[in-house]
Amino acid sequence: MNMSYRTLGEDLDTVRSLFEAFGENYEAFKTGKMRMEDEAKYKVLSSPGPSQYNAHARVFDLFKEDKYLVNKVADDWLCTYDFIDEGELTASPTLGFLERLCSGDYDVKGKDIVMTAGYFWKHNLKTREKVLSRLEQLQKKGANMRIYAQAKEDEPHIRDISEPIKSGSCFGIPNRISLHYIRVGDDLLLQEFPHTESTLFRLVLFLDLNKIGPEFKEGKTKKDLVSLLDNLIQEAV
Repeated sequence: MNMSYRTLGEDLDTVRSLFEAFGENYEAFKTGKMRMEDEAKYKVLSSPGPSQYNAHARVFDLFKEDKYLVNKVADDWLCTYDFIDEGELTASPTLGFLERLCSGDYDVKGKDIVMTAGYFWKHNLKTREKVLSRLEQLQKKGANMRIYAQAKEDEPHIRDISEPIKSGSCFGIPNRISLHYIRVGDDLLLQEFPHTESTLFRLVLFLDLNKIGPEFKEGKTKKDLVSLLDNLIQEAV
């Protein structure tokens, strides 16, 4: 499943500046300048906190080279437009990824599809509706859907989710999951990078987990990555 594409109308300078900002904060965390005990301060400022950079550090630590995901797969960086009330650019990488899964290019039958999110496009209900519609399609194609989000089950569109998805999902979780992603079995991963809710752009990375095996540290495999992603959920719920 070829997912190496960039979004329509994307400004690559914006992508680079977002990546540079991520890199600066990531290094601040790694060198101890961004401390875990200060998490609450970042939350008050609505800024990405150390828990998010810690999650990325734990992911990167599975690879031979720190920040492998950044240094080796630059062609897969995507930039998504958020908080746009109209138009097709809203959350386009996420929607594009789900649409490709729905298209039949990849057989989702029997696959566990896990999506983690914050408030699940609470301020852009059209996007929420579109995303949920595609998740419903995947469930009908035989996928096992699970959603974990801080958004509550009685909110618009979420309350209308079909029972097979609702029963396997968890809404209204008390804590923010430190890394947001869509995982398809142990094959595909669409991963978000830290962002503020006020920004128009977000960085998203697609990984075909079947193609990056040689880059893992000795003794580490994609199974370890999947296990880590699941652990991040359990730490939040």
